Amino acid sequence: MWRMTLSWTTLRLADEGVNLVLAGRHADKGAEVQDRVAQKGIKAIFKATDVTCEDDLIDLFDRVEAEFGQLNFAFNNPGVESGACSIEKATGEEYDRVMDTNVKGALLSIKHEVPLLRKAGGGVVNTSSIAGLIGFVNSSIYVASKHAVLGLTNSAALELAKDNIRVNAISPAAIETEMLG
Repeated sequence: MWRMTLSWTTLRLADEGVNLVLAGRHADKGAEVQDRVAQKGIKAIFKATDVTCEDDLIDLFDRVEAEFGQLNFAFNNPGVESGACSIEKATGEEYDRVMDTNVKGALLSIKHEVPLLRKAGGGVVNTSSIAGLIGFVNSSIYVASKHAVLGLTNSAALELAKDNIRVNAISPAAIETEMLG
């Protein structure tokens, strides 16, 4: 699951007057972001959520529906990085950890966003990575996860177009965040 940071995206959406539902594993970081957004006069709620846990997502979107009645837009930004290692040193445990967060987290998020998005149309943006497009040495697990997010996004876009739900992905290069440490 993504680490809550005072991301440019969150603050930019708040600057545009968008009410926000924030979710992440780290309650202290989530409260910090919620407070920062609220200082801008924007309604923001935070719910501690692990995107690899479907029950957490059910609770999250129940709260979204209770607070707002619908969902107009979702930005799915789950992300953990694997440690730099050769493919020969990759482990099944590390694969499961990275794929569960980066891919399963995006999949389950979309699954539970769709019923609310159908009420208003709207869209989803998933975060992939330039790594998912071109690959990197000693990062095969992370690269595979971000490539999978692109495939998931493409399939979801085709499937959900009939419901007027747009699904796209962004693939940024390295960005200075807590994940890169």
